[in-house]
Amino acid sequence: MPHRHLRQGDTVYREGQGCDGNIFIVIEGTVTELAGTGAKLSSVKEFTAGAFFGDIEVLSGSAERLRTMKVTSTSLVLAIMDQHNSRVLGGLYPEFFLHLLRSAIDNLNLAEKALLEGRK
Repeated sequence: MPHRHLRQGDTVYREGQGCDGNIFIVIEGTVTELAGTGAKLSSVKEFTAGAFFGDIEVLSGSAERLRTMKVTSTSLVLAIMDQHNSRVLGGLYPEFFLHLLRSAIDNLNLAEKALLEGRK
């Protein structure tokens, strides 16, 4: 899988940006999921080594990204997995696909919690 190297403060993608069909795996560093807009951005969750993100949009077929992802560590290394590779890996290694689905479920639960808290 190709890798992407980013620095602290870089944005992996922004809420509303078109979804390119990529799922990201944190190899090294920390990236934070942000919700809201402008000055009202707030941290929702941190992702560290081994974590997946971008999976919700890809697995649901979303046309755009649902959150903003920003690098919070000094540097970040991501593995980039496109839809084709996720299907191939899931077919070859069912335990990998289960890990991806667990990640998606955890991320959906967190997103639902954030939405419910935002309505209060």
